[in-house]
Amino acid sequence: MSEISDHNENNEITESSPLLGDPCETAPDTDSAKWTNDAIRTASLAAIILILYAFADVLKYTATVQLIEVGVCREHFPNNDTPANHELCKSPPVQQELAHLRGYLSALEAIVGLVLTLPYGLLVGRLGEPLLAGVNVVGYLLSCAWLILVCFYYNAFPIWTVVLSPLWRVIGGGSPFFMSVVYSITAKDVPAANRSLCFFLFMAVQLCTEIVAIILAAALLEREHPFISMILNFPLGLMCLVAIFMLRSDNSKSDSADDGNDIAKEPIDFVSSVRRSLHILPQLFHNRYLLVLLSTVPVAKMLNPVMELMFQYIPRKFDVSLAWTSRIFSIQAFESLIFLIVVLPLAKRIAQTRFYISSKKVDLSIAQYGFMVMVIGCLIMACAQTLLVFILGFLLFTTGCSTRPALQSVLADFVSPEHVAVLYTVIAVGDGIGSAAGALILNRSLAVAIGWDDSFYLGFPFLLAAACFMFGLVGALFANRALRVGLNV
Repeated sequence: MSEISDHNENNEITESSPLLGDPCETAPDTDSAKWTNDAIRTASLAAIILILYAFADVLKYTATVQLIEVGVCREHFPNNDTPANHELCKSPPVQQELAHLRGYLSALEAIVGLVLTLPYGLLVGRLGEPLLAGVNVVGYLLSCAWLILVCFYYNAFPIWTVVLSPLWRVIGGGSPFFMSVVYSITAKDVPAANRSLCFFLFMAVQLCTEIVAIILAAALLEREHPFISMILNFPLGLMCLVAIFMLRSDNSKSDSADDGNDIAKEPIDFVSSVRRSLHILPQLFHNRYLLVLLSTVPVAKMLNPVMELMFQYIPRKFDVSLAWTSRIFSIQAFESLIFLIVVLPLAKRIAQTRFYISSKKVDLSIAQYGFMVMVIGCLIMACAQTLLVFILGFLLFTTGCSTRPALQSVLADFVSPEHVAVLYTVIAVGDGIGSAAGALILNRSLAVAIGWDDSFYLGFPFLLAAACFMFGLVGALFANRALRVGLNV
């Protein structure tokens, strides 16, 4: 760490630049909490992009569940009017195959992201984050087009071919890479002391969007119009591309303003850019505390597969329609919104102003709390035999939604600003691992539980999820030990 002062004096970024900052040189939170016009513009455009993407994703997912269910039902009962025969579609053979297909679909999408996130991440320094985000949106729209094609022409395509739709996400690197790019752009421009609050706000606006999208999706599902939900993804995707173009233009102006100082220091070819990114990776994994904290990222990402599992679990366990399940999710979204906008910012402000706890420690405590309540919530949902008890466990589980953004903020605090893009690429790889493993394990375990005679054991997937979140809690507590002894993670 003796090289830090020399690098700071010259403001140079080279391959030998230290990955981890010195705790002694960390500026006070009050000095790093000032918002600039560029930071506000970047955060606003990033929020718009996330809103559009979240709206499209909710519409796509809810429609996909119904389209696959109807397709499987057609293949099992070809002589019946499938859309009108709800009981046949809820039969165990149909639901088991639906669970398998959903598991394969989610796992393949996560694997695509897992395999391609790092290669695309190495291109960030050369091609720029906004351009790669735009390419990612194009791949997303092509995957939607494939789902529409297979489900509409069900006489020509077997229903299992919907599983191939994630292969179109090869164009752009998949969903984890898209999110890592948006958060990386924001993390570099937003004041460090307010980074976690900005990420909480991002999640809050996404939840607001999901509330509207779920209501719209429920209305379309009740009227049996899942294809309309799918088609709406295309205008939303085009608007997302426009917002990304505006963000690209804004970044280009910023870069041109700095060209006079940085042109001699930036890599001028593709090989240099990739080599520089690869040089950072060993440093990321060298510190054991940082490595342990990174290992909790896939666990935190399992929140999404658990949420997705409920779209099939709730109708199967409690005999309610998919539309009513969507409304239950809207209650959860309202709760998350209040928690992210009111409770967490107030708690963080009190901790920092009255108890003088650093922003880093507060964010890590929020992550630890999130893992703990997700463990308890999963245990309640696993044992719940009535819908009311399940909803209570679900609402407790929901308060863990702050875990991942808090982890992202903590990890960004522990590395130098020039290395944030590579760090967030590694986080995106962790997201891919969590999504792939979570989707495959939870959906396979649900399919096994459906085959058991006693419905009491249908909550078996939530017990597995609770065990995973317990591992995340232990990892977060281990990282907290590093802060107590004054080490830099």
